Amino acid sequence: MNALRSQQGLSLIGGLVLLVAISLVTIAGLRVGPHYMDYWAIKKAMDKAASDPTVKAGDADEYFDYVGRSLQVNNIRDLDLKKALNITEQQGGLVARLAYERREHLLGNIDLVVSFDHQASVRAP
Repeated sequence: MNALRSQQGLSLIGGLVLLVAISLVTIAGLRVGPHYMDYWAIKKAMDKAASDPTVKAGDADEYFDYVGRSLQVNNIRDLDLKKALNITEQQGGLVARLAYERREHLLGNIDLVVSFDHQASVRAP
């Protein structure tokens, strides 16, 4: 009975494995976190442009310029908006779809890939 009670706790090898696992998760979060922050800023700009009464419902160029200015304000420079943002005109307004992915090197030959997809509609009042 005493032998079992004296062997409680985490061994050195177990502690090192736990430290490596926590380190990998932290590194992955630090590498991918900025991409999610950029996505949330772009998503907010698209939704704001869709609800802004100054953006005309049938003018795709005006919507694109509005989102592009928001990218400049938020200092998002590594996204080609012409490739990522697809704006189609439909009856009564516009449908804008943002679709892109980011690849971030983790270690060795392991990469993290995150895909982003958002759709916003601009309707005529």
